[in-house]
Amino acid sequence: MSNLSNGFKYLTIIFFAFTIFGCDESVEVSKIELTKEEKKIFPYSNDQKIEFEHSNGYQFHLTVSNVNYKFQRYYETPTECLFCGNSGNYVLYEMKYLKLNSDYPKLVIEINYGALSYPFLESGDSTLSTKGKPLSDKIDKRLSITVNGFYTYDNIYDKNLNYSCSNEGIKCYDSIVINKTTYYNVVELDAYYYNDSIFSSVKSVLYNEKGLLQIKLSKDESYSIK
Repeated sequence: MSNLSNGFKYLTIIFFAFTIFGCDESVEVSKIELTKEEKKIFPYSNDQKIEFEHSNGYQFHLTVSNVNYKFQRYYETPTECLFCGNSGNYVLYEMKYLKLNSDYPKLVIEINYGALSYPFLESGDSTLSTKGKPLSDKIDKRLSITVNGFYTYDNIYDKNLNYSCSNEGIKCYDSIVINKTTYYNVVELDAYYYNDSIFSSVKSVLYNEKGLLQIKLSKDESYSIK
């Protein structure tokens, strides 16, 4: 038992030696914060209630919760060190999160903005070098809306936060009427894995600068703002 105990102790020491001395130090090379304008995307506050209506006439409300901003790290290509995990240079970037929930119908809606798709890493780069260009010119911030597990995810804004409607699965409307109210500058995002044969499968979501306007479902049903 003594030999086994000593052997385990030596392995532990070797493991920590690799962890401490075999990994590069993590270095923050850039910090990307959301602008004031970006933070106004989905301008909700905690405990806010938003009145909605099902297409069959049933009225209910969505309650806003978990409105927060978090910084995350994107690391460069992982090193070859077996025990290092994330290491080396990284970009610190900010994201906005929030949730909307209703008791009946049971809806769980998660919205986040700011996810990066990392196009600033050139092929073959081993670091997060910007090669002389501002990092803000190379990032790709995206909007994600998930409704009961059905999700949309796309780069819907250009650098000036105008809607970019050229991608497949995105429709833009100058105006649209929902429950006898006209809304302007509206975007519709198609949901992934939509299936019309699945009851209450989410087909698409519509929103504008005021927030969520409508959720289209299978079987020509919908949830719409009142």
